[in-house]
Amino acid sequence: MPASYGGAKRYQVQLLARLQERGHRVVFLSRDEGIAERARSVGVPAEVAHLGGHLSLHHAARFATQLRRHRPDGLLLGTFKKSWLGWLGAHLAGVPRVVARIGLDTDLPGRSAFYRFAFRRWIDRVVVNAHELVGPVLASLAELDPERVLVIHNGVQAPEPARPPGVLRREFGIPPDAPVVGAVARLDGVRCVLAGGGPHEGELKRVADELGLAGRVAFVGHRESMGDVLGALDLLVITSRTEGMSNTMLEALAAGLPVVSTPVSGAREALEPLTDGRRPGASWWSRSRKRWRQAWRPLLADRATLAAMGAAA
Repeated sequence: MPASYGGAKRYQVQLLARLQERGHRVVFLSRDEGIAERARSVGVPAEVAHLGGHLSLHHAARFATQLRRHRPDGLLLGTFKKSWLGWLGAHLAGVPRVVARIGLDTDLPGRSAFYRFAFRRWIDRVVVNAHELVGPVLASLAELDPERVLVIHNGVQAPEPARPPGVLRREFGIPPDAPVVGAVARLDGVRCVLAGGGPHEGELKRVADELGLAGRVAFVGHRESMGDVLGALDLLVITSRTEGMSNTMLEALAAGLPVVSTPVSGAREALEPLTDGRRPGASWWSRSRKRWRQAWRPLLADRATLAAMGAAA
């Protein structure tokens, strides 16, 4: 499994798989052969399409050749940093409809002439996955018609566990009655995770050892069965400074697991109270580790509140 197979790429593969089930002809063009193979493993046709820096115009020409071969009715661009060349390739290939998906509040054109031109001339629709992203997109592109920006929330399905409840806890020596807080993420630029893989895994393990936490922090690595991981937790914590509408957060909510998250992208939207006032989680920001502990520690001691939050989730 490629280390970069995170939430956004899983979303793209799952989206294409569902569209294919509905009768659409789809093809996934990925920059990474490992991710392309992951798409093929679930029945989604996939090819490698390498796109380099802004001035790699020959890559756009090669991408256009691929598109002409497939003759798509539409192109969904889900990788913002390479989207300039993707848009150019689609234009050269005469693709009739181009949709750009923005899932991060940092993926904005800003002052880039490349992106601003592409958004203005070649993009038919911009899709964001939370209402909170509409304002930043329009502020970054003053000339963009607001009618061209659509909010489509991420679809989510609760992950099915592959093993009976409690197996993962026993595997890592966690007592059945011990409260467990978890995070699921790529190990890349984060402070602490329980599930996931990435380039900083070894570094984070060394930090846990230095802090004397090795016996209390379980690095379970990449897991195909996310249902098993979520089933071992009492609370999911997301501490990202940059994040899209986290699929891990949505899967946790769908599985009945409360969430405490920083207010990145659409977290507030996903964790807002229900009409009866019940809350599935909490969203707030603080640079203080002490305040973070104060945010979720009382929840672990209040099983009734956790249960109510899980039902609301």
